[in-house]
Amino acid sequence: LQSAALRSCDMRLCAGVIGPATDMLSAYRQDPLLTLLQGSGALGAVIVGSKEAMLTAMPELLEIVLDLLMRDHTDHDSGVLLQALAEYPSLFETIRCGSVEDCVHELLLQG
Repeated sequence: LQSAALRSCDMRLCAGVIGPATDMLSAYRQDPLLTLLQGSGALGAVIVGSKEAMLTAMPELLEIVLDLLMRDHTDHDSGVLLQALAEYPSLFETIRCGSVEDCVHELLLQG
């Protein structure tokens, strides 16, 4: 993508979510380890946002990663980000997508 413009969600991060993952957020909030089991492929492989939005979200993202490490659990990025969506929804604008490709096109707008 030589000339792509990232989607803006103002002071929040834009998160592409595939399928029913947004319906599962309350379950993920109750059981963080559920995101490790079901998180694969739930996000559309794209999280975009401004520098300010990322800096705002970093303490919460770090908290989730450290919590998982303290439990001796590691995970791919989707599980961590789904947990962040569940615990801190105000940090994200959720964009529903049908597939990873849809999320890429939705969040990385061709210029």
